Amino acid sequence: MKKKPHNIGSAWLSRMQIPTDLAYQESVITFWGKREVCIENYRHILEYKCGRIVLLLKNGKLCINGSNLNITHYSREEMKISGQIHEITFEI
Repeated sequence: MKKKPHNIGSAWLSRMQIPTDLAYQESVITFWGKREVCIENYRHILEYKCGRIVLLLKNGKLCINGSNLNITHYSREEMKISGQIHEITFEI
């Protein structure tokens, strides 16, 4: 019977009670219907137009397509986008 390799990093994070999104700098994306989206842990804004916003994430790009898209709040850690969201895609 093979033993599973023990992931020391995950065990340490669990004991320290550090959320994995913070530890691995993963992006967290929260939707409020089709009108608002909040993105945490993004890297850069690559494209910003009325109908399209593209963000660079740690592991690829997040493309938001819609109409009347606006960045209503942003900081180094998070961004809030409002407007009529039609499509959200991830690209590697």
